Amino acid sequence: MILNELTIRFFTKLAGAGLTMVVIFIFLLLQNGFDMFEFGEAISSKYIWMVIYLYGIFCSLLIDFLEWKIPRINKRFKILLYVVAGYAIFLINGVNVFTLIAGTIGAFCSLLFYL
Repeated sequence: MILNELTIRFFTKLAGAGLTMVVIFIFLLLQNGFDMFEFGEAISSKYIWMVIYLYGIFCSLLIDFLEWKIPRINKRFKILLYVVAGYAIFLINGVNVFTLIAGTIGAFCSLLFYL
């Protein structure tokens, strides 16, 4: 029974990562003016895939673990944890204008992941 629930949670996280990737791909396609060569070059970056799938699923599972261990966590605090996780990966290099912009985009993507 527990294994079945964990499998469902993992596939839900995988679907959230897929939705986030679709939104990013649509943005990249629109940004490149439907130039398929530039779009193909943009989506072939391993960094995007690793951040969305590995880091995103890891953070989401970690937040679910915290929610399981601390039953007083409500929806607002869980959303705040997702936003912090979206900013955290970009704040490793320090705080400047570019990391704040990237962190905001990361927070938006993490909220898409949560959705």
